[in-house]
Amino acid sequence: MQKALADRGLEPGGLRPGAMTAYHLVGREPANPAHPDLRAFSLQFARLSPHAVLEMVGANDAQEERYWFAYELCKVLMRDLGVFPEAGASDADKERQERLIRRLDEFDRGWPRMTLSLLLDVVGLCKARVAKTSFVPFNEVFKSEAAAEAIHKHLDPKQMPGNVSSWGKVLSLLWRLSRLRVFDRHTAGAKFLNHGAVLEPGRVSVVDLSDAGLTELSNIAIADLLRGVQEAQEAAYRKFERGEAAQPPRVLIVIEEAHEFLSEERIGRMPVLFQQVARIAKRGRKRWLGLTFVTQLPGHLPRQVLGLCNSFVLHKLTDPAVVATLKRTVGGVDEALWARLPGLAPGQAIASFPHFTRPLLVSVDPAPGRLRMTE
Repeated sequence: MQKALADRGLEPGGLRPGAMTAYHLVGREPANPAHPDLRAFSLQFARLSPHAVLEMVGANDAQEERYWFAYELCKVLMRDLGVFPEAGASDADKERQERLIRRLDEFDRGWPRMTLSLLLDVVGLCKARVAKTSFVPFNEVFKSEAAAEAIHKHLDPKQMPGNVSSWGKVLSLLWRLSRLRVFDRHTAGAKFLNHGAVLEPGRVSVVDLSDAGLTELSNIAIADLLRGVQEAQEAAYRKFERGEAAQPPRVLIVIEEAHEFLSEERIGRMPVLFQQVARIAKRGRKRWLGLTFVTQLPGHLPRQVLGLCNSFVLHKLTDPAVVATLKRTVGGVDEALWARLPGLAPGQAIASFPHFTRPLLVSVDPAPGRLRMTE
C-alpha cells in the first residue's frame, strides 16, 4: 500500500487529530473500545414513526388496532397533563409546539416527547381496564390526581378494543423493545445523537452498529440517523437561503453492508423505513446531501434500491446473475467493459457517473489511512 501511494505522490496518514468521532448504541460494545473520541448514544422513541414501530415488532391486525388506540390515548393524556405541548411554556414556545404538531407526519416520526415508558404505562392501563384489575403506572406524570381524572375521562371501556390476551400481547411486544435498553436512556453518559454536530465541516463520524444484536434495531438506527441528518441539513440550507448563515457543508453518508439494511426481504417487512430512505435519497441531492450504498453482495439489493442510485462504481464481480442484474440497471456500459468486470485487478473499477460522457474503466487511488483489521 505504501508503494502504491508513493507511485501516486501520496503519503500515508490518517485524519487530523480530533477530526473523527465514533458513536455506538448505549449498552453495546464498540468495535474499537480504544478509540480516542468514543461516544454512546441512545435512540429517541418519539422520533420513530408509529408505523415503523409496528413493522419492527411484527404486530398482527388485532394488535395493531390496540396499539393505535393506546398511542392516540397517550397523545391525548400528554396534552391534558402538559407533557406536550408543554404546560408553563411561553406563548412563543406553545405556538412553536402547536406548529410542530400541525406539521407532524406520522409516517416520518412519532408524537414529540412520547417515550416508550409512557406508552407502556398507557397499554398497561388499557389492559388493566379490560381485565378489571388495578395497575400502578411507572411514570410520575400518570400518578397525580389530574392524571387519574384525565384517564377516567378518556379511557372508556365501551369504546376501546377488548380481549385481555391481545392487550397482553401488545404489552409484551413493547416490553421486547424496552428490553433492548436503547430508547430514551441517558446512563453512562449516553445522549441523543446531535445531528448538527455530525454535519461539522471536515469531520468524519462513524456510527458503529456492529453489536446492535438485532437487524431491525440497526435499520431503525440507520433510518433515524438519515432523517436527522437530512432535517439538520435542510434547516442549515434554509438559513443560508435567508442570508442568516454561511453555506452549509457538502455531506456524504456512507452505508456499509447495505444489503443488510436494504435487502429485498428487509424492505418487504419494513416498507415504511424504505420509503423514508427513498425520500432522503431523492430530496437530499438538492441540499448537498449525498447517500452512498456500499455492498459486496449487490445481487441482494432489490431493483427499487438500485433505482435510487445515479452513480455506480463497480469493482470485480464474477457472478453472472449479478452482472446480468446490473446490466439492466446501469446504462451505457459497453459490452467489452462488462466482459472485463470478472477479471478486474484490485483498485480497478468501472465508473458510471451522470457527468461522464460514457462509463470508464478507472484505477482508484489507495486510501492513505491504514486499514484496521476487525472481525
